[in-house]
Amino acid sequence: MNTIVTFTRAKNQDDLSQVLDIRRKVFVQEQHIPAEREQDGHDPEALHVLALIEKSAIATGRLLPAAGSEGIMARIAVLPEYRGQGIGARVVRQLENMARAVGVRHLMLTPHASLESFYDRLGYHKISGEKQVAEHHVITMEKWL
Repeated sequence: MNTIVTFTRAKNQDDLSQVLDIRRKVFVQEQHIPAEREQDGHDPEALHVLALIEKSAIATGRLLPAAGSEGIMARIAVLPEYRGQGIGARVVRQLENMARAVGVRHLMLTPHASLESFYDRLGYHKISGEKQVAEHHVITMEKWL
């Protein structure tokens, strides 16, 4: 029996609390990113997607529309027990759909360098080499929609 995953845009404070809970578990607890770095102050102006199984949030991602038709995709996180099932790719696709809906045509992101092949399979291209952010190696990637 397949579990049904649904996707929705975070619309209210309860949804945003679920977004932040997933990010706290993945980025702060699992990856040891300092909470003050993870909470960058851009959440109120961003669009967030939530992946749900029944009413339980299992994954999230954020789109920050920027100047013109630019957008920054970030904070894509899947709870560990749900990884390897294609949910992360579906979160990215949802964010891309949200981007198109608000006029964003060029997406940028700075994932961990270890995720380059994941994003490459989704059509993103590396535009800069690795840089160190805290203990993490990140790269910059882009995609034209």
